[in-house]
Amino acid sequence: MTAYTPWDICEMLNSRDTSYFSIVHGNYFRRMLVQCLKRGIPKEQAEEMVNDIFIYLYTNGQDKIFQTPTHVSNYLFRSIYNKCNEWSRTRKLHMNIPDDSRLDESPLLNMIELNLR
Repeated sequence: MTAYTPWDICEMLNSRDTSYFSIVHGNYFRRMLVQCLKRGIPKEQAEEMVNDIFIYLYTNGQDKIFQTPTHVSNYLFRSIYNKCNEWSRTRKLHMNIPDDSRLDESPLLNMIELNLR
């Protein structure tokens, strides 16, 4: 297996040569997946989220020009950060988890407060 430097990855993406895409995917997939797992996202969902970012980059990458390896890394990790936040917001909406402003009215909190007195 050949080790690619961050500059190599940057040049691969900028070349728009699709044969390099699997190399870029292989260099970042695991690290991005770990970021999702740290945020409590199930593995299957996390894999799908990471792959969605790479699919987007593959299909719309011609609009991106990465000037330095830092740009590549920042783009990918900012994208996964945003995806994780979106997943968390969606999950809260579907589970009807109350926001912080309504927690004061929670009967459970009232019971806890009474027991602490």
